[in-house]
Amino acid sequence: MIIMVGAAFYYGYHVAKKNIRPTLATWIISFVTMSLSLWTYYCSSTHYFWSNISNVTGVVNSFLIMIITYVIIKKENLNSNKKLFKPFQILSLKISGVIAIFWIFSTMIFGPEESSFISNIAVQILMTIASIVLIQRMLSDSVNSEGGKGYIAWILVLIGSGLAIIPASDLLAECYAWRSFLSKFIVIAVMLSMDFKNKRLKIAFNLK
Repeated sequence: MIIMVGAAFYYGYHVAKKNIRPTLATWIISFVTMSLSLWTYYCSSTHYFWSNISNVTGVVNSFLIMIITYVIIKKENLNSNKKLFKPFQILSLKISGVIAIFWIFSTMIFGPEESSFISNIAVQILMTIASIVLIQRMLSDSVNSEGGKGYIAWILVLIGSGLAIIPASDLLAECYAWRSFLSKFIVIAVMLSMDFKNKRLKIAFNLK
């Protein structure tokens, strides 16, 4: 938990310094879906705080980064009509709303146990989409938008996600932990491939 929160503060600091150019929609989607995931997880009868610590820290991290990113982008676009979200990002936000509505109605019809399991799995898929939004941006722009400073934050979070797999003692927590680890691993791989393609690996890792 300490590693992942520390990574969030490090990431947020470099976003404020404009060394990292994050995708706002990714962090909004992450915060909404992580919060929904945590909510649905604790509606299950088999929930333990430490077992799903990765989800708890994910909510804190995404909230901090989302706020910092929004403030920076809002300041830069104060006198601009530039849209904050692309069509795919808007679609992802709408899907999040659909899942929330589905959870409410399914809970009323089937009860919290069955509906919580289904909703939690659906949320894991949506959280993967949040990573896809970032990956799609890097691939379409052919650049590592996270910058060289982003490596430290992503690697720290990757380590934290890996450690969170150890205490996961139930299916829902295991799904979250493994999904979190694999998605972050893929993001780092894409960052490396973009820097390699643009011959910027040496520059990216010059962290002085």
